[in-house]
Amino acid sequence: MWVWRSLGCQAAELPSSVFAPLGRRCCQDGADTRNNWSIDSLSTSLKDSKGIVYRLGPGKSEGVAAWRLEPFNDLRLCVPAAVEVQSPPAISVTEISERTDNRNPIFKSVKDAVKKLISRGGGTFLYRVPIATVRLREEADAVVTGAPGEVDWPECVSGAVVGVALKVAIMLGPQTTSTALPSIVPDPDESRAVNIDCETCRICVAQKGGPPLDPAKLHGRHEEGIAQELEIWAKRARNKPNTWRLLYIQAQAANVDGPSRLAIHSAPQILQSLGRQLGDLVLAAVADIEFCIEPFEISYGESHLESLRCMVAEEIANLLGISSDQVMCGSFKLKSVIPKWRHVRRNSMMLQIALLHQGLIQVVRGPQMPTRQAADPLPELVSKKAPRLTKSATTKMWTDPLNDTAEPTSPTGTKKSIALTRALTTLKDTQEAFSQTMRDTGLNKSSSEPSLTKSKSLFDRVYAKGGSFPSKDMPPDQLLKTLMHILGDTTHPIRKHPQIFPMFARISKQAVVVRAPLVASQDIIDPERMAESIRELMKPRRVKSVPSDVDGETLENLSTMRTEILSLYSQPGGSIAVQKSQLVNLTPKEILDMADSTFGQMHTLVACLEAMIEKTENDTEYCQRLCLHHAVDRTLVVMRHFTSSREVVFRGLRLIRNLTVHDILSVDAILQHSLAPDLMLSLDNFPSDQEVQQLACQILRRVYIRARENTIMGSRVVTLGKQLDEVWTFHGLSRVLTSMKLFQENADIQLEGCMLLASIGEVLYNNGYATEVFKLLETGIRKHAGRADLLCQTILIISRLGSSFLSLEPRGIQTIVDAMARHRSDRNLQMTAVRALFTLAKDELALQSCRAGGGAGAILSAMAAHPDTAQILQEGTRALEKHCPRAVAKITRLCGDIACLLPPATWTTGPDQGTMQVRLDVEELKATGWAARGIENLVVEFNPPTNSLGQQEEDLLHLDAGFRKKKGLRDDIDAADHLWMSIGKAQVAMPRGSSSHNIRQKDINALSQLGCDVEVLRQPGPKRDQVRRLCEVLKEGVGPKKYSAQDGELLILLLGHFAWFSHTHAREIIEFGGHTSIVEWLTTKRFKGQANALDDALAFPLHRACLCTLASICRHGIDTSNHVLELDGVELALQFATHLEAGVRCCALRLLARLISYAAKRHPQKDSLPLDSLWPIILVELRSNDELLRTVAGACALEAIANGCVPVENGNSTVPQSLALALLNALELAADADSSAAALPLLIAVNRMAGDEDELIHGAMRKNESLIPLMTDWLPKATRPMAVATAKAAGLSAACTLRLLSDAGAALDGSELAPLLRYGTSVLAEARLQEACKAAIQFSVQREQDAGLLIQMLTGRLKLGSKGEDKIADVGIMIRVAQRATSLIKLDPNQASDALLEALENSEELVPPDVNEARDMQAVLEELQEVIRKSISIRNGEVEEDQEEPGQPECEVEEQTQQT
Repeated sequence: MWVWRSLGCQAAELPSSVFAPLGRRCCQDGADTRNNWSIDSLSTSLKDSKGIVYRLGPGKSEGVAAWRLEPFNDLRLCVPAAVEVQSPPAISVTEISERTDNRNPIFKSVKDAVKKLISRGGGTFLYRVPIATVRLREEADAVVTGAPGEVDWPECVSGAVVGVALKVAIMLGPQTTSTALPSIVPDPDESRAVNIDCETCRICVAQKGGPPLDPAKLHGRHEEGIAQELEIWAKRARNKPNTWRLLYIQAQAANVDGPSRLAIHSAPQILQSLGRQLGDLVLAAVADIEFCIEPFEISYGESHLESLRCMVAEEIANLLGISSDQVMCGSFKLKSVIPKWRHVRRNSMMLQIALLHQGLIQVVRGPQMPTRQAADPLPELVSKKAPRLTKSATTKMWTDPLNDTAEPTSPTGTKKSIALTRALTTLKDTQEAFSQTMRDTGLNKSSSEPSLTKSKSLFDRVYAKGGSFPSKDMPPDQLLKTLMHILGDTTHPIRKHPQIFPMFARISKQAVVVRAPLVASQDIIDPERMAESIRELMKPRRVKSVPSDVDGETLENLSTMRTEILSLYSQPGGSIAVQKSQLVNLTPKEILDMADSTFGQMHTLVACLEAMIEKTENDTEYCQRLCLHHAVDRTLVVMRHFTSSREVVFRGLRLIRNLTVHDILSVDAILQHSLAPDLMLSLDNFPSDQEVQQLACQILRRVYIRARENTIMGSRVVTLGKQLDEVWTFHGLSRVLTSMKLFQENADIQLEGCMLLASIGEVLYNNGYATEVFKLLETGIRKHAGRADLLCQTILIISRLGSSFLSLEPRGIQTIVDAMARHRSDRNLQMTAVRALFTLAKDELALQSCRAGGGAGAILSAMAAHPDTAQILQEGTRALEKHCPRAVAKITRLCGDIACLLPPATWTTGPDQGTMQVRLDVEELKATGWAARGIENLVVEFNPPTNSLGQQEEDLLHLDAGFRKKKGLRDDIDAADHLWMSIGKAQVAMPRGSSSHNIRQKDINALSQLGCDVEVLRQPGPKRDQVRRLCEVLKEGVGPKKYSAQDGELLILLLGHFAWFSHTHAREIIEFGGHTSIVEWLTTKRFKGQANALDDALAFPLHRACLCTLASICRHGIDTSNHVLELDGVELALQFATHLEAGVRCCALRLLARLISYAAKRHPQKDSLPLDSLWPIILVELRSNDELLRTVAGACALEAIANGCVPVENGNSTVPQSLALALLNALELAADADSSAAALPLLIAVNRMAGDEDELIHGAMRKNESLIPLMTDWLPKATRPMAVATAKAAGLSAACTLRLLSDAGAALDGSELAPLLRYGTSVLAEARLQEACKAAIQFSVQREQDAGLLIQMLTGRLKLGSKGEDKIADVGIMIRVAQRATSLIKLDPNQASDALLEALENSEELVPPDVNEARDMQAVLEELQEVIRKSISIRNGEVEEDQEEPGQPECEVEEQTQQT
């Protein structure tokens, strides 16, 4: 084939007449023609080896399915894939006699035939030289013989013998006329008879196949010379496969139908239907492509044709994403796919192409086939300053135009063709246009993801997986199929960019004719080393290269542009982006006019919308200019015209959304022109499209807010246009509510919907939407409890629903209170909630609901959490005047404004971090002009004492003592928030320490002597006298004056906040009897047994406030807790721990957790701490669905375990087992919620329980299989870059538990050891966490017997550190792991394997060189590899065991292990 010739390989193709009879049906002819060599027609009759004539049936094969490379002797043949070449039969020399005795003597050789015939006086012999036997393959033969046929054709041709033949007639004596020899077979390839005069005779020779016989070499030769020349001719014919001819056929019986069958089966076209076999390699896929090229361009010369071939190859390579070396172009043919009439002008030519296998690239590029050398750049003929094209970056290429002013010439100096000149002339324009396209910011990716077409085109499918080269690993036949689909795709970029695809732009219709591919068996070509196999098999020669008119630089520029444009089209919306680039310079009016005029051109319309969307993203001025040209009106017209097109509707909504965001006049245009109905109707076809509905909610939200602002009929009547009925208001409302129901997981849709509902909250209740809206709000709060902005809008909606709604749905207040508790640190939410409670308190029924729902406590907590926010303080005070007027009046009269009593507070990420750590550089402040003395005073005043920086056991948060001291159990004010509320006192950490001189107190004393007001210098908060007065008022309120429950709640909460803030204030409250009054308020019967059940509920907030305040008093230690214990605080806490209200139970358990550690030390313990009542409550609440209840229950369990209060008398393990299961269940829920504050007390309790001395207690915990996985889950949470203090403490507590379990003999597998090794050596882990993890690993490694596990864990950590994901801080423990693995392999060489050696390959290079003991680690790894190699060698018998003994006594290994 021509492909092999182009590669410089010699691969011959047999004539088609050799394969034509194969597979056809045949039957024997009745006439005996053994002596008659004349047959009527070659196409219908053939002979076998015995001379029997067979007539061929119908079904001539028209083509070949595939060509197979078949080695035959020293030849390389290309044969149909359905046949195989076998050895031929022997050469025969037979006399042709006309005698009637049927005797045909067979001669031994040609020499014998010539000699005998001359001695007889003349005669004729046939010299037949079979060279090969061509037979159908086994599977093809089975198909042919098994197919049923007609009875008249009982046999089929299964093989053919090919070769050459000579018919020689020898004549003696003079003859005046030539003798006409009978034909061997009537074959048009047979030569005519030639008479030759020899020395002793005259011969007449007729030739069939083989190279032409030279008569001159036979002229005048004697008989031996004649025989010798004929034998030489036969040898030459063996190396000329294209001259071989069919000598005779081989027939065999085939399947036939019975005589009763009426159907006539045609013979199968076996050569055309049976292609490559399983396992065959497709080396090349061949096709002919028709181009609209004038035939006279052939006269331009071979250089021009080579340039066309190069351009075709480059374009195909870019289209398929392959190397241009995989594309081979043959010769141009003056043919057409569809034959043309003679009178029709020919304007096209066909080009042969072949797509090669990727393995053939090395053959093309190898030394046998050097690659095309880059030609010199185009000469500068006109302007010397014209820039040349250089091989630089893409951006530079677009800015360097081609020199098209001069007449193009080839590198050899000859003029280029007109067609090539035209192509190169347009290249400059193409570059300029394409550079403008690529400079456009929106061209790289479409502004929207949705595709324009419903079904992806072939181009999108080919490039769907990203990247411009998805086809480089495809076989050639698949590449050709892809190319055919691309050429048949009318929407492909080659149709739209003829300048970039100059050759494929000239392609004609029905342009591709697929030819048979070239295949080869893997038996002769190794697919792993294809290039070497082909070089060894085919021995290619150097092919002379043809110079091209196109230089390599031009081809590279075109290839780069094609790659860029194909990559652009492969992106979603790429074709739209190209059209959009043409619209960037249009004015708003022009682009709107174009959109109106392109209703019939979908791509152009969408491109116009995309261009406007991109311009309106951030350009306010452009939005205003569009609004002046009625962009909203015209866009809605387009959307209504294409109401079923998702692409148009989606982009139209995006455009309107951008306009309404940046220009309020666009919103007014929707209202003034009554466009809201068109907007809503455009959404009806896409009710389940999340993106469309989200855009609609954003637009409708702005429209409704603007409509409410402009309404002239009050806030309860909102219309979306001057002439629109109110029904459209509710239609839009229904659309938003439906979207909120469908997309409950989408927080953005919920937020937009809530903002819209908040704007028309007054309309909801009057029109029956209140209940439905509240259900949606409850669902949204439950699913998106972490979104403060969403909860803020929810609170606003509830406040606007009004008091009438709250009288029917009292859960609204609870929703507000819960939202305030969950986001206490969010200033905006607290501000909105306080305003809402103040608004609702205007109605008496709503005020009653607010009081019962804990509104007073929520308001005071908001004020205490943000004492520096004036709006919260002002509106909170006004709201408290409604909720508890007597208490507010009394506090104001005695102490002044409530806001002045609130101490400062700050919000941090962990406990005991209220001090703001401010870093000041004193020297820098002095250098900028600050007074040195003032800076020193500031440093002395705010610098923390040095003794507070020590790290004692009570300062460690992961221990029970540190958890208790650092207030790890949060109080009610910040328990549900993700941040911690702490004292708002500033501490400045200076670069250098200094002693405190009490400068502020000296200033206060000096100013007091001068009569100045020194209160402004003191820290805000209550004074001692104010605390005393409040305690007295509280005692009076529970006694003779009988304050209401809400008045008492406010007073108690205020004292509780003072006690939370300062230990001093807590002692003052106890000193003035405040704790006694609180207990009296808690135990009073005055608020029970009311006629109205709601009145009984008014006492619930009071009980919660009392318990919360007692817990705040007890948080400061034993001196305050003992006073509460004397008042039977434990009994009170246990009594209210079973309350119906969850908030009361939570506060009671918090108080109980603060008292257990001190009550357990009192005597007798049974009277002070009733365990029979305590543990059932704890176990129940540990399995609660409320995280706060689980947290306080876990704190109670921690204190009880730490103080030995777990009942195990008489061997009863019921409580320990139930406690272990409950703790692990709560810990799993905390891990799922990623709440370190909730998990910390549970982890400490688990640690104390697992390390308890009592066997029943620690056994109940250690036997749980889920314990170790739960501990390892908290290690990565402690090493996050921004991990909070509780997360670090939780991880450290988990690591300590793992260390304890490992020391106790727990078996840790690879999945548990790997994280310990990772975080024990991580730079992100704190020192204590590293030490705990290392200790746990060390205990487990000492007991580990699997060296493979240790090596896998070690190499995995090294690779992880080398990738930069988690850098290694220390390799000490890794050295011990490697040493343990070495010892195990020395003890048991059978553990060594090639897999371990491969895993350790180059592992010493992964050790970071900057860590300590890096060299020791590398040495240990090298020793480990050497031990593995020796063990493998001994096991394989390569080294004598007595020469190298890898093992060592077990006692030595144990000694090494103990030392490590």
